[in-house]
Amino acid sequence: AMNGVAGVEPNAAFEDQLARAMAASGAKGALFLCEAGGTLRATPNFPAGKSSRSLQAAFRALRDGLLPAGRVAHVTGGAAGWFTAGCAFEGQYDASEAGRSPNAAAEPEGPEVEAAKKKMGMK
Repeated sequence: AMNGVAGVEPNAAFEDQLARAMAASGAKGALFLCEAGGTLRATPNFPAGKSSRSLQAAFRALRDGLLPAGRVAHVTGGAAGWFTAGCAFEGQYDASEAGRSPNAAAEPEGPEVEAAKKKMGMK
């Protein structure tokens, strides 16, 4: 809530939906993404990384043994990053609210940021 994002309830049908999607597509692995993605990488404004629905889903697929580690991938920048990078995108996409987290900064800069990184032991 601090970042302007409302929490979501866990999907009770996740395991079944993932299994059906894998079977229907014949895929050997899954690529998880949501609107803005998330990251395990620490930043000054997210010292423990930035959680996201897709990162949680990828974690759950691994933790619960639904897919082996080599068959799970996560898109850090989410659909917004995918679209911005010019990757193939089918249909329309409205990037006007991409990220929607007002306190997020992809790569903040400045002397305060450098001091915070140094204090946290980050490069």
